[in-house]
Amino acid sequence: MNGNVNTEDSGKTTNIAQRIAWITGVLIAVAAMINSAKDVYVEILDLPIGASEKIFDQKRSRHFQDEPIFDEQVEIPVNGSHKTLGIYVYSNADVYVNYSGVEQWLPFEELSAFNIDFSPISSAHAFDLGSFGMPKAVLHKIDIEKVKSLEDLERIKEEKTSSLDKKIEREYWFEETKNDNPSFFSPSSRNYSFTFKAIDGYKIDEYKVISVSQNNAKILQQSLNENSTSLTLTVSLTSGPAIDRWRGWLKGKIVTSQTLLAAP
Repeated sequence: MNGNVNTEDSGKTTNIAQRIAWITGVLIAVAAMINSAKDVYVEILDLPIGASEKIFDQKRSRHFQDEPIFDEQVEIPVNGSHKTLGIYVYSNADVYVNYSGVEQWLPFEELSAFNIDFSPISSAHAFDLGSFGMPKAVLHKIDIEKVKSLEDLERIKEEKTSSLDKKIEREYWFEETKNDNPSFFSPSSRNYSFTFKAIDGYKIDEYKVISVSQNNAKILQQSLNENSTSLTLTVSLTSGPAIDRWRGWLKGKIVTSQTLLAAP
């Protein structure tokens, strides 16, 4: 008899626990949907999220697949490790700063006159991308000591790019953004490959991949071809579901040392 009572009580307890778990799950799901709906609402109506965030989006869009005319990475030692400070100067005097993942744009415009209307990254494809990713000379501090303007800096870079010695340094920029949302509930990923060819008659001896700005991105593979005349880089970008539309992007450069191939 006692056994029957205990079995019934146990069954009731199990049912109650299941209902509590079910109700809890429903409440969590509803809360998540409300938060996601709020994110979508903000995205669609472009509710104000602060001038600095808008400036960041607009400047990143403006300079999508645009190469800075000068950049410098500074290693700062911190407690046995280091942080990297990257400074990138564009031809219109916009400056982008990345301090070990903390990113900020410094616009050339006065903030009082700055247009913070949102500019989606997808519109950036309207810019002229003809020279993006082409091999350019690497500038060093000694190159900028004699310049008086950004125009001078551009001219020096063009001159060094066209000058070829037995051993040269060339950098290649790359950038890709994934902002589509094919799935309603789940994030989606896609792989992208970039191929960088050595200057005709040269081979790549050494190279370094430098990530300038990234979000939901990772480098999967990097490899030279058999005769070291080209380098292939494969990356993965992930974007959010339709109910929470975050983006993935990666901007960076390959810095190479190249030497003249021996005559056959």
